Amino acid sequence: TFSHAIGTAVLSAMIGRSRNWEAPSTITRLMLAGLFHDIGESKLPADLLIKNTLEMSGAERSQYETHPELGQMIVANIKGMPPDLGSIIYQHHEYWDGSGFPQKLSGSKIHPLARIVVVAELFVKLQQENDSAAPSLLLSELMKLHKDKVDPAVLKILTSLFNYNPS
Repeated sequence: TFSHAIGTAVLSAMIGRSRNWEAPSTITRLMLAGLFHDIGESKLPADLLIKNTLEMSGAERSQYETHPELGQMIVANIKGMPPDLGSIIYQHHEYWDGSGFPQKLSGSKIHPLARIVVVAELFVKLQQENDSAAPSLLLSELMKLHKDKVDPAVLKILTSLFNYNPS
């Protein structure tokens, strides 16, 4: 959704700035990656996108998992986009532990900016599912569900943005 894209873009930029990546081109790339990370979903059937991934059949899940590649192809055809934007979008579901998709990349093999978008997207998704929850509760849930799936350095920055100290 639009609010999911905007939230992911803004939070990605905030994490990047907190990482002391102040070059305008880096922050712009983070904003664009956050904004367009799910653009490939525009090529998927609407009835597929309303399902929770846990409810999808194997074939539906496989189709859903094409959206990063579709997104990469879409932005490759937009004049003036940063050259690595497609790679960041392609990797926005790659997890630190190698359990993501589409390539099952892990750790430092994942584009540094994609690692930020992963964390931002997961947080924003939790926020949208629990819109009245305090950031501390969302961060606690993120740690519980996804701690091993995200770059620990990026997660540490996110927690510091909200002055959250996990016990």
